[in-house]
Amino acid sequence: MVNRSYPGQRKDITGCHVTGQSFVIWYRVSAIRGCILESCIRFLVHQGKQAAQRRVRRCAAMPTVSGRGHSCPTSVCRPKDRGTGEESAIMLEFLFSPIDPSRLHEVGFALSWHGRFMVFAWGVLVPLGIITARFFKVLPGQDWPREVQNPFWFTWHRVLTSAGLVLMVLGAVLILVSDHDSAGGRLHAWLGWSLAALVGVQLLAVLLKGSGGGPHMQGPGVAGGDHFLMTRTRILFERVHKSTGYLAIVVSVGSITTGMWIANAYVWMWLAQIAIWGGFTIGFVVLQRMGRAIDTYQAIWGTDASFPGNQRPPIGWGIRRGPIVAQDQTVSIKKRRAAARGRPTKPH
Repeated sequence: MVNRSYPGQRKDITGCHVTGQSFVIWYRVSAIRGCILESCIRFLVHQGKQAAQRRVRRCAAMPTVSGRGHSCPTSVCRPKDRGTGEESAIMLEFLFSPIDPSRLHEVGFALSWHGRFMVFAWGVLVPLGIITARFFKVLPGQDWPREVQNPFWFTWHRVLTSAGLVLMVLGAVLILVSDHDSAGGRLHAWLGWSLAALVGVQLLAVLLKGSGGGPHMQGPGVAGGDHFLMTRTRILFERVHKSTGYLAIVVSVGSITTGMWIANAYVWMWLAQIAIWGGFTIGFVVLQRMGRAIDTYQAIWGTDASFPGNQRPPIGWGIRRGPIVAQDQTVSIKKRRAAARGRPTKPH
């Protein structure tokens, strides 16, 4: 096939020519983001005004005190001159009010830090770790498939998910030592312990995933490694690892939502978490449409047709593969960096 290029045409991370579709996607996402932001601001102002009006009505219904009118505990219904920052004040008051006005936002030390640890672990760190592993096996500017074995994705996937695991353990310890008994707690507890069970499955799968191997280990009577040879052990690991990982994210959304409702979290907390989930979702869709979900096997060892992993379909949905070549001509980024530092390397 003849590879034709045209003036002004760009290349993606695989070196293939692309049109302006990616830029159109980013433009549309920016426009949608602007509309959503404007709608959110209008919604907050409207909700803040309604909350203030409800407080005025509650104050007006309070018993009167002789000579002083009704006993309002706040300054909402007291007559005063309002400046130009009235809407900002109303918005802030609304943001720092509980999501359920009929209940108070009162949590102790253990419950509050349990929530912070779990939300940061499963609302930020673990999703970042999954996105890093799925979309950054090959970095922008990397000459893939000639350059392989970029350690960026695996290092940060391991760091982010391990940090999330540590915070999850701390949060679980705090909830075990705390005195908690609230409405809806049973569902939240069920979701939380289901999440812990999925993490246990992940850890067990990592321990039993087998060896890595590579082309340098091939030879008569020499095992090439479970990953390189794509043995049944490795295939089972990848299916379990990926499916339970995505399932854990879905369960964590329910766990975080029920936990925030039980704690009667402030409105700004809900909006912040929705914004984070929305940002991850938009980023996931955009990166997936840009073709950044490169096959792990090819990101590590390239596209040689003789390699066992390139002779079978990739594991997982939406995975992208490069063109299969007849001979391995890859250069390991990991080994090239080690050689530049003067460290000995194994033959590829």
